[in-house]
Amino acid sequence: MNNNQTVEKLKQMRLGAMADLHLQHIKENRATDLTPDEYLALLTDHQWEDHKDRKIQRLLRQATFRGQAALAEVDYIQQRILDKNMFLRLGCLDFIKRKENIIIPASDSSVHKMPNKF
Repeated sequence: MNNNQTVEKLKQMRLGAMADLHLQHIKENRATDLTPDEYLALLTDHQWEDHKDRKIQRLLRQATFRGQAALAEVDYIQQRILDKNMFLRLGCLDFIKRKENIIIPASDSSVHKMPNKF
């Protein structure tokens, strides 16, 4: 089986990221630098990361947020009474890994519970 057939089969199996990286390595003749196990691990990791990135992008689209925001853009001025360290800890998303919910009180003193759907 030649490399083109391998790439096509990978794409048919919906392993496009793996196929693209394999094709790139063949064109640049970089596939010979690694052992077969290392090369397979490299391709697998690349496919895994692509899968996770696409999942995150899909979830962000489905969330239908009103706007785009980033932690780096938050204004921590004194009047807003925002705890920068708390924002940074929440930004690490460790609460999702621990399957915990967060409660964010609104300005009108009502409390909204954000369900953990991950």
